[in-house]
Amino acid sequence: MLIANIAQQCGVSEPIRTSTNRDSAWRKIDYETMDGIKGTMIFAPVCGQAEDLRLPLPALGHCRIYVGIAAYGNDTGVLLRLEKENAWRNIRAYGINWFPEIMEYFYREADLDGCALEIRRYPELSSLTWVRIEPATPVQVQPPDIEALVTCDGYWIDNFQQFMDKIAPLKDIRTGKFFFCLAHGDNCPHYPTKVGTFGMGDTVDYGRKVDVEIAAALKQLLEERPNFVKDLMDYVHSLGMEFHASIRTGAFYIPGFPSRSRFYQGHPEYHCRLRNGTEVERLSLAEPEVRRHWLELVNELMDFGCDGVHLILSRALPFVLFEPAFCSLFEKKFGMSPLELPESDERILQMREEIVTAFMRELRELLDRKGTAAGRHLQLTLTVPANGKLNESYGLNLPKLAKESIVDNITVDGALLVRTHNESEDNIEFEYFRNVVQGTACRWYPRGPGNAAKLPDYIRKAIDNGAAGLLFWDGCENYVPNAAYWETLATLMRNPADMTQFPIRRFFPMRTFDGLDWDQHTPHNGF
Repeated sequence: MLIANIAQQCGVSEPIRTSTNRDSAWRKIDYETMDGIKGTMIFAPVCGQAEDLRLPLPALGHCRIYVGIAAYGNDTGVLLRLEKENAWRNIRAYGINWFPEIMEYFYREADLDGCALEIRRYPELSSLTWVRIEPATPVQVQPPDIEALVTCDGYWIDNFQQFMDKIAPLKDIRTGKFFFCLAHGDNCPHYPTKVGTFGMGDTVDYGRKVDVEIAAALKQLLEERPNFVKDLMDYVHSLGMEFHASIRTGAFYIPGFPSRSRFYQGHPEYHCRLRNGTEVERLSLAEPEVRRHWLELVNELMDFGCDGVHLILSRALPFVLFEPAFCSLFEKKFGMSPLELPESDERILQMREEIVTAFMRELRELLDRKGTAAGRHLQLTLTVPANGKLNESYGLNLPKLAKESIVDNITVDGALLVRTHNESEDNIEFEYFRNVVQGTACRWYPRGPGNAAKLPDYIRKAIDNGAAGLLFWDGCENYVPNAAYWETLATLMRNPADMTQFPIRRFFPMRTFDGLDWDQHTPHNGF
């Protein structure tokens, strides 16, 4: 079923060609495609306000819904939701060099019971050309044993209801673990920490306007929800997902940013250092007081009732370099200074690995004590860089951590920790991580691709290499709102074979647009 006269169905009557009203309301545009589809689309420009619209849908049972958008070559889209839902999702379209053509995208799969489709203006150009509805059979095939892990930065400019609205769709993709960032270094903006630094830091010298907005939003959120962390955890648990406390282990201080750790600033002697003595914005695990501080912070976070702790290491290494504490330990063990050796010397890597592994054991012991008292197992998850050699160079002996049951989950980012900031998922060394967890209880998860078209092959590759699922970074912000991606992912997580049955995107060249020829002599605006 094709609903092509969107403007008529939504009550939009003023044509864009003759309009003199500049209040930025929706307008209608007639069109015809090269294969004979005729209709009237709706359009809204960037500025001003255009009211939300309501498009009645028939009661057709289980269906797949596609939407058409006249893509203008830059960022064109529309925000949509079924009226029984809370969260809006966007469909973004990209045309061909400023020639508007119709791009049709998969919007979602749902049971239509006669509800309506609600339409909201997109922040850039907005259009909706048609809605295509195709009957579909609910998947009966037993889905593969894979799960999604989703991270959340934790500092949206939202109230509590908006947090819930963004998190609710995670259940669509079999999300097992929700990683919520409660500590940036030891800066804890969501609760009055006794171990770290509370709030957005001591300074009002915000480098970005968004930091001022975030600080104000968090202040209001905590005034309205003083038990925000526990309330959010209870909501996540009510959706059948685990709640893990994430720590950005390298986010103690960046010049110009508001988060500034008192512990970090007060102890420059604990900072990692290059061979020439230059400070590195990391705390060294070679220092006993640093390890104690980390353990006290984790202990405090676990008191909320979290299901585990998640250390974000992909952009937060090293843990150990050539600071005095490391040099002292090295000299005691090997009888010489590490500064006399090349950085790649096996003894330096060995000492680094011993320090990092010892800390991970201490962390495991803490979680086991807390878990025993609570009557359950508390998990340890590490997000690590893309390949084995890189992890080993920073002292992360992942095979040992997996074999000794120190780490429960390894999530793998595409980061190579290079100045070009190459973080593509194509960098991930699948075979290495398959071998790391093989024969152990540890599970591994590669970071999911940003391109929906890559999902079928990527998920099959992950499963073939022993992955337990996929990691989606900032899923509630980066993936959930993108309807075409999210629904493709949800369909695939239910049954990978089902992906071959429908296209993600279709292209429809136009014959006429707003009464103008669009075939033989296509209008162009000179860009």
